[in-house]
Amino acid sequence: MNNVQLVFVNSFKYLGVIIDNKFKFTQHSAYIIEKAKKLFYKLLLYTRPTWGVHSDNIRTIYEQVIIPIISYATNIWSNSLKYKFITKKFLSLQRLFAIKIVHGFRTLSTVTSISLAQLIPLPDKIKSIATIESSKLLGLSPFLPSDIPLEKFAPPSSLLHPSLRTPITFTEINSVEEFDSFAGKYMHHIFTDGSKHDGAVGAAFVVYDPCKIHVTKKFKLHPSCSVYQAEMLAIQKACEWITSKAQKARSYVICSDSKSSLQELSNPYSYNSFAVNIFKLIHTIGLSNISVGFAWVRAHIGIAGNETADIAAKSAAVLHKPPDLICAPISHIKLQLRSLTSSAPEQCCRGW
Repeated sequence: MNNVQLVFVNSFKYLGVIIDNKFKFTQHSAYIIEKAKKLFYKLLLYTRPTWGVHSDNIRTIYEQVIIPIISYATNIWSNSLKYKFITKKFLSLQRLFAIKIVHGFRTLSTVTSISLAQLIPLPDKIKSIATIESSKLLGLSPFLPSDIPLEKFAPPSSLLHPSLRTPITFTEINSVEEFDSFAGKYMHHIFTDGSKHDGAVGAAFVVYDPCKIHVTKKFKLHPSCSVYQAEMLAIQKACEWITSKAQKARSYVICSDSKSSLQELSNPYSYNSFAVNIFKLIHTIGLSNISVGFAWVRAHIGIAGNETADIAAKSAAVLHKPPDLICAPISHIKLQLRSLTSSAPEQCCRGW
């Protein structure tokens, strides 16, 4: 083109990844290993004149600096670990840090040093990170059937206009007396809760009027779902119930013992799918001039509504019905991978 001869090369670097002509990615693996070693030797310059850095500090540097550098774009090049010489190079690199963590002699073997440092073998760590990243991109998990999707962030197009996003504020309640003085401002009190026990997940909300229990709704979730999903689903379903019954009351308060869920809702820019749906419901409710308050109640302090919602959520988990939510969180994959790599390094190193 334009009398410029195209030169063919055996490899080139693109967005930080060295791509070779056979897509083995062995050159990239060797490159990041050398890069990590240079950082290690620079670390030695600061530790040699003294008795050395504390083991916890070395571990922090390894986990927070070295691992992110190595694991960049792992879902692209992790197949290079099928070559034994690449695996040995990564283990040799990890051995350097393991010896520093345990303050061991240079003659300490790879297996012994990694075992004493209680580190996950680096090849297994890389494969785990690659699996997580691939699952996020593809929406599929090797630990779940293909018909069970992974939870994804809501697309930007589904969010409310920024001018319509109102952050949710919540009141913290730590005693029955505080609840009694706070709840009197609202006509209906809605308590939400989620539960996960022995692989069964459930969510529920209970509506109290000033005198008695008005309604109880239970929802079953897929066993792969998390307690956080159950808590968020309960709040979302409570908002949907308010939308359908809004003409009967003008004020509601939603009480939850999940502070993480309420903190997520306090962020108007959240891309969490549950939070986006709840924001839309709250906006719809607000158009009807109905006030909805939120409160965090400390669990198991004697508030009757919270205890009732807790019992309802536990019973919802064992209902004999199809799940109301089939959507596995990414934390499920991380848990499965952690269980696979939590065995002793000696067991993982039998093939080295």
